[in-house]
Amino acid sequence: MGLQTHVAKIPSSNSVILAAGYRDGVGLGDEFMIIQPGLEIMDESTNLSLGNYDRTKERVEVVEIFEQFCIAKHIVRSSILQSTLSNNTFMSSHPKDLSVSEDDIKPIEEEEFDKNIHIGDIAVKIN
Repeated sequence: MGLQTHVAKIPSSNSVILAAGYRDGVGLGDEFMIIQPGLEIMDESTNLSLGNYDRTKERVEVVEIFEQFCIAKHIVRSSILQSTLSNNTFMSSHPKDLSVSEDDIKPIEEEEFDKNIHIGDIAVKIN
């Protein structure tokens, strides 16, 4: 797991202040996932913990950095697909069912997910 910090302040509806800065190794353009910690997942064949099923609230990018904190925003990037009329390629993907034993299917009971970002939420560096 990368650097873990938290949301220290929410100055506007499009930015958060994270409690980590260049002193912690954070750089411009670094990305963080703001998460809600989730259920512990146990390996049913070994009874060992595999970690937690954390839910992502948002992915943010560092746009300003200071010694002990940084400002991060959700950045949306889009591109324009250029193509000629004779060479259009459009692809789509979707999951396909696997051949699994119905007896082994045990849905993960998800706790209530709060998609709103709050002061104190965990932020994990992902790059």
